[in-house]
Amino acid sequence: MFNIIFSAEYEVVPAMLARVRQAAGLSQRDVAWALGRSQGHVHRMETRQRPLELVEFCRVARAVGLDPLDVLQGLLDEFERLGCEYRPADKPQTRRAASRA
Repeated sequence: MFNIIFSAEYEVVPAMLARVRQAAGLSQRDVAWALGRSQGHVHRMETRQRPLELVEFCRVARAVGLDPLDVLQGLLDEFERLGCEYRPADKPQTRRAASRA
């Protein structure tokens, strides 16, 4: 079974989180406090030990003083720079359409 946190694309996500946190001059503990989580929780996100949910991504961006859209654009730019295939080439077929083909 495929696990997204071990993909090449996902590797960029926790690295970017750590980078924006550090650029803001914040510790993992500072971000954890803003999220109402433990420092260990933030550590696990930054070291690919737990996946980052979309809502939590937005909360982390806000906790470091950034707009989530700006952080997402930074991720997309990094994906492009690294040549990551983060978007499908064609619109995927639904199961029903694929079974008829």
